[in-house]
Amino acid sequence: MKVLIITYYWPPAGGPGVQRWLKFCKYLPQNGIDPIVITVKENEATWPIRDSNLVDQISDQLEVHSTSTFEPFELYLKASGKKQVPYSGFANEEQKTSFFSKLAKFVRGNFFLPDARLGWNSFAYKKAVELIKSQDISVVISTGPPHSSHLIAKKLKKHFGIHWMADFRDPWTDIYYYKQMYPTLLSTYLDKRMERNVLQKADVVMGSSPYLTELLRKKIDGNRSKFRFMPNGYDEEDFPSPRPEIERFSIVYAGTIGKIYPCHSLVDALLSLNGNKEKWTLKLFGKADEEMHQLFGRLGNGFRAFGHIEHKLITTRMAEAELLLLVIPDQNPNQGIIPGKLFEYIGSGRPILGIGPVYCDAAKIISETQSGSFFDYNDVEGIRAYLQTFEHEKTSKSEQGGLNSIKYLRQNQAIELAEILKTL
Repeated sequence: MKVLIITYYWPPAGGPGVQRWLKFCKYLPQNGIDPIVITVKENEATWPIRDSNLVDQISDQLEVHSTSTFEPFELYLKASGKKQVPYSGFANEEQKTSFFSKLAKFVRGNFFLPDARLGWNSFAYKKAVELIKSQDISVVISTGPPHSSHLIAKKLKKHFGIHWMADFRDPWTDIYYYKQMYPTLLSTYLDKRMERNVLQKADVVMGSSPYLTELLRKKIDGNRSKFRFMPNGYDEEDFPSPRPEIERFSIVYAGTIGKIYPCHSLVDALLSLNGNKEKWTLKLFGKADEEMHQLFGRLGNGFRAFGHIEHKLITTRMAEAELLLLVIPDQNPNQGIIPGKLFEYIGSGRPILGIGPVYCDAAKIISETQSGSFFDYNDVEGIRAYLQTFEHEKTSKSEQGGLNSIKYLRQNQAIELAEILKTL
């Protein structure tokens, strides 16, 4: 059974958004599904993160078609004075933005609906039509963000009557940084109308968290059984074997982090424990904005920033850490935010220190898998007490996964996804 996957993010793009369908494409063929991928040419794409080593994970048997695109990000970079495309949530933007930067966000939020990657659609659609006509493709899958990708699949369904699965890795009009692009009432109305239309027309709508899946389900009337929850996961083969020795009193954070990721309680707890010894060390593998660097700078030599590193290296850093830090952004709605790294944290076998709303989906997963503890943004004493428990324990090597973590293995998720696709 052949399925066509429309995804803007694909190796050598980096970051968690790439992992979801890269791994599905790795394991779906073992379950009777033959994926074909349409993506954007790497020399024309505007990816904020690149990881060329992920290309090695693409099977030689997988058919991948890359198309041209036309996007306005060059104009955005010139207007804002930036050298990089914005990360998710604008984590690489400075705390104080210029007038032109704000203007560029306004243009993105009101003149390029639903997003600034819309210029890829005509190229991807043309290639999709060619493939559907020449091959026995029965299902098309679109994954967003960018949510403009769903419009490609919607058009294919209308033209060919093909079955369609719309995969939502993040919310559309409910994404926590939506208002940072200054949408007008008209833009918001048009965006929400496009979103509802996608939800109504798709045969299956897949969400990456329980909260997100329910949020999407509530937006439309009619057949609600088509909404399915499919979390991200982890791949055992991404971790080193044998597992490395644990580096005592080390806390690792992987990914981007900005001012809306409150960590003041963690810093206060570490300062009270470290005293003048700087025993605990917080290591950041990713991108932090200026405000976060100032906050973590209070730790002195107890903070080290390494920037983004390759995925195959970050999983090793996870496996050798004493603790792994997970922070949920403090901006509503955030109940359904489940960072992709959470599942790799679980797969590493190292305990997780979570900070955020204690009722969120991420906290529930940590509790379910017994893979760590979760604390409110302001719970300095709780975090301090949790850290103290590690000072009197001896750790040797990390272990694969945690309790009830087997369902988050990528190969097991591929089995479930294959069954959904076959019902179409």
